[in-house]
Amino acid sequence: MKALHAVPITAENFAPFGWLIARPDRPPDLVSRGDLKYWDRIVPYGEALVAPNLGVLHLRRHELTVSSLELIPDHKESYFDLEKQPAVLVVAPNKSGKPDMKRAKAFDLCGHSVVVNAGVWHDHPYPYQRRSKYALLTSGGTIVRDTEGNVVVNDTQVFRHQLRRPIRIVVDSEASNA
Repeated sequence: MKALHAVPITAENFAPFGWLIARPDRPPDLVSRGDLKYWDRIVPYGEALVAPNLGVLHLRRHELTVSSLELIPDHKESYFDLEKQPAVLVVAPNKSGKPDMKRAKAFDLCGHSVVVNAGVWHDHPYPYQRRSKYALLTSGGTIVRDTEGNVVVNDTQVFRHQLRRPIRIVVDSEASNA
């Protein structure tokens, strides 16, 4: 089984796939009474035709093996880590409608929250020590299943690609915890 080594995520190494959610490097948009600082639009979703959708993911720890990835052509997804548990996110560029596994990357999220760009193959974060919870913000509408059982986000089908061979994810911190 091929192994993909997870690297600690940084804004720079994740940039081809999305971005980290963090306090911006600019003055706050609102300061109130000295006890509140607010930065607006840290996740630029643009002018969505439908209201964004916010949900919660409960993820159980499981083997760090990826057998399929999903692609949402027209919508970004933001994963907000609610519990700061160690987790890995696998992403791959799109190549002719399939994930380009030669350029796939595994990122150790290290408690960070991220935005995955539209058109990037990915799966949900994989917790590797305990279960964890994420708030999931999508840039469009409701997530449902259509009559054929396909997952659809506001009339846009979510594509799932089964990998020919599963890929094992290796996290360096696993070795130090063993």
